[in-house]
Amino acid sequence: MKKRMMTLILTGAMLATSLAGCGGTNGTTQQENKISGSGTAASQAEVQVQVPAEGGRDVGGLMLPLTTEKEDLSVWLTYNSSTVKDINEIKGIQQMEENTNVHVNWTPVTLQEVQEKLGIMLSSGTFPDIVYAGSYGYPGGISKGVEDGVIADMDPLIRENMPNYMTIVNTNEEARKEAATDDGKMNAVKIMVGTDTTIESEGTYTGMAYRQDMMEKLGYDVPATVEGWHKVLLQAKEDGVEIPFEPEANGGSYFSLAYGVTTSAQRAYMQVDGNKVVYAPLQDGFGAYLDEMQKWYAEGLIDPNFTSFNMMANPDYVENDRALLFASISSGATGKGLLGYGMVTKDSVYLQPLGQPVLNENDAPIQCFRRIIAKDPIYITTSCKNPELAAKWLDYQFSDEGCFLNWYGTEGETWEYGEDGTPQFLDSVYNNPEGLPVMDYLQKFALNQGWCWLGKHDIECGWKQAMGNGGVNYSLEAQKIWSEPETNIYMTESLEFTDDEGVQITQLQTALSTMVDEYMVNYILGRNTEDFETFREGLKNYGADQLTQIYQDAYDRYLAR
Repeated sequence: MKKRMMTLILTGAMLATSLAGCGGTNGTTQQENKISGSGTAASQAEVQVQVPAEGGRDVGGLMLPLTTEKEDLSVWLTYNSSTVKDINEIKGIQQMEENTNVHVNWTPVTLQEVQEKLGIMLSSGTFPDIVYAGSYGYPGGISKGVEDGVIADMDPLIRENMPNYMTIVNTNEEARKEAATDDGKMNAVKIMVGTDTTIESEGTYTGMAYRQDMMEKLGYDVPATVEGWHKVLLQAKEDGVEIPFEPEANGGSYFSLAYGVTTSAQRAYMQVDGNKVVYAPLQDGFGAYLDEMQKWYAEGLIDPNFTSFNMMANPDYVENDRALLFASISSGATGKGLLGYGMVTKDSVYLQPLGQPVLNENDAPIQCFRRIIAKDPIYITTSCKNPELAAKWLDYQFSDEGCFLNWYGTEGETWEYGEDGTPQFLDSVYNNPEGLPVMDYLQKFALNQGWCWLGKHDIECGWKQAMGNGGVNYSLEAQKIWSEPETNIYMTESLEFTDDEGVQITQLQTALSTMVDEYMVNYILGRNTEDFETFREGLKNYGADQLTQIYQDAYDRYLAR
């Protein structure tokens, strides 16, 4: 289990897009909105008020039980668990069935197989009532799923039957934009990110980190500038450190942000400057960064095998003090995280998150990391015979009651309310009789402990899990450090493209990104004699300006939602 968990944390291959971790605004501070149990005036205006049945109760405008006679729904969803075989054996799910009077027939699909099995299920023509496929959503996008006749017309279903969800949408501007299409319709329910009491994006959970224990042993101060780090790495090389700096596989790193550009291929090298879309490889700073990295490589400061480095495959880089500074580490690996996950055995190992370096001491640092509140879609299919009931059941997942059942389990067994009015895990969770890791133990009580994010993604629950037995939450501390820069140049993931734009992106983006990746690596290694200006002109000839304009048009529509 530890190895599997650490693989997901470090690589972020699938969870970085669906998890990991999640929302917010571009270039602005995170939004926080208190979520009450009764909804706002704005949400009530758009939701049909239900008349409570005798003996029923109101949960944020949703009346329980959802039906007087026991009804069934089928739910197909991403789910990974090492301890649970049948989701209906989960205590929180059993309590949810009792509260709603709805029995669910689950079809769980692991994160590793979801893409393949989603395609098989959709091509079969036989659909469950509800589908949650994580970040995969629907091939071609949710709007295409509606056009294909697979996804139900969910906009009226959401507005008329989901008061808890509409409360969230109407009390957070970013959530409202991200939850809707350019024409203002909600074609799917979106996972909403927040804490126990707020709706807000996660902090930046990936960044640079250095071996604090090695730095202290060698007597180095922690510099704030790129040049300061250059001097430290040169000294480390003289002092016998084999690999002073480990960049990302394409040669990129967060050092590039000091030059005003992203070197991350995750969003096709697109970034924003206010309301303007910018293609990073066309900027002067991109070339300046590559010049600096080429110099560092020639000086022996960069791992000669950086293109194939992987923390899971190379734990000896840390265990044997081979590397000093890492360009990209997930927050779960910082501090003594690697020791806690069994990746290293030396108690002295400590990976300290590094605040964003700048070029000049007085420069304002920037960051480039995804901020999203309304993320992965959940949709009701056209096969559903009772879509209103399905919508109400989904709404329950966004109520405080449903959220706590999905994340904390059952009150009195795994948690109780603390003095601040929020759930606090019982000591029996941290010191459970089976001696299981907290997450494994909680999978028996809470659905979303099985690498699932159905309903609200309660990021605070994870913080509390890590704080068991008075421990230090290294992950949260790292996020605080990496989230400090006020300006975020990350391109939102909530853009909607027309069919024509989608075709053009397919034609242009892959070729351009491949060109950039190859040029970066070869330039840093000194194998490419083509100067940056010539390369930049080549990108324009291959349609870089055209691709940027497509993103600009989509971004303008997003801002106008």
